[in-house]
Amino acid sequence: MSINLAMSICSDVDHSVLLIDGDPRRSQIADRLGLVRTNGLLEVLAGECALEDAIVTTDVPKLSVLPSGCRSAGAEELFASAQMRELLSEMSARYPERMLIIDAPPLLAASEALVLSRLAGLVVLVVGADSTPEPDVRGAIEMVDDCDSVSLLLNKASRSLGGAFQHYDYDY
Repeated sequence: MSINLAMSICSDVDHSVLLIDGDPRRSQIADRLGLVRTNGLLEVLAGECALEDAIVTTDVPKLSVLPSGCRSAGAEELFASAQMRELLSEMSARYPERMLIIDAPPLLAASEALVLSRLAGLVVLVVGADSTPEPDVRGAIEMVDDCDSVSLLLNKASRSLGGAFQHYDYDY
């Protein structure tokens, strides 16, 4: 989902995107984009490599990726650290036209997601239609209740639009 969002924003002439993989246990962004796994966010936070050495440019114009990295131990502590806040602040200041998108693990499944949500200007909760139980959605919303802006995105909905659009046979 975050890759699609990043590519959509990159199509805007005024914005570039840095897609940050904040899911070290199930890091998939680099693989899905055909990038070689290298040092990434966790190594930058641990002081093992420079930010410039961890960011990977892609074949998609205006899209760069900061992989999660090769290590996963201690991710929650590194995400909650002052270094993480400073890094996000530095990236925002250095490239004001660049949007930062952090792909995080499911909120109810991993503590790193809650830590990252506290650092975000906008939290988007992806809800699987017909698969995410309502109590889970309510619980996730309560967890991020103190975040500045929270949006829900319904994913995997399969419903015919009907009416005027019925003849186009679109299903979303």
